[in-house]
Amino acid sequence: MRARLSIATDGGVFSDVPEGYPVGRHQTEGPWEIPMLARVPRERIPEHLVAFNDLGRSPDRATTGVHFFRHDETFAKLLACPAKYGPKFSEFQCVLTPDITLGAGMNPWMKARRVAYSRMTGVIWQTRGLVVIPTLRWNSINDLELVCSGVPKRSVIAVSNYGSRRDADLRHAFESGLPQVIERVDPSGLIVFGDTRGRAFSDIPDTTLVRCFEPFKGTQVLPDPSPKDDGVATLF
Repeated sequence: MRARLSIATDGGVFSDVPEGYPVGRHQTEGPWEIPMLARVPRERIPEHLVAFNDLGRSPDRATTGVHFFRHDETFAKLLACPAKYGPKFSEFQCVLTPDITLGAGMNPWMKARRVAYSRMTGVIWQTRGLVVIPTLRWNSINDLELVCSGVPKRSVIAVSNYGSRRDADLRHAFESGLPQVIERVDPSGLIVFGDTRGRAFSDIPDTTLVRCFEPFKGTQVLPDPSPKDDGVATLF
């Protein structure tokens, strides 16, 4: 009998594993058996980002990535059946895994379920030919072994510090955790949803290309290129 997986969000509950996930037939990693994703070379870092629920704002789908830096409730239905949404994203350069919230008061197993669910969603899209970039989220350095599991070395990853700007504890967790994430997975590319100001970005190695997408009231933004970036990124 297949184990049940139930995760509550602000918008409801999604249960079991996502429809279409190859249970027992996909490689996992770490004590929590987090699904592995394929390596993505940094040449696949998008020039633009667009929210999954606002795809019409994309200037050029071939150079745009799809992100999920939105409230969990907005993509709860998608998590139940991600394969259904695969065709919508297939014209885009890449898709980031859903950024599911890890609450500060959650037990480790609750966080593990959410990380696993996000990665399972990515696996489903990956098996359908989409380029999938893992989104890593943490609110404590104790989360790092979990969130880095299943992420291949020298691949592109995505993070966000946008939501931590006004929360000192979350900001500290991000700034203290990012260098350790970089050390653990040695990414070839780093997509940042937010900004690259602050000490967390001061020691990123030159071998990691950083591309920042800074949101501003839902309109197009042309941020200053990172010193480690070779182009201008836009966010829609």
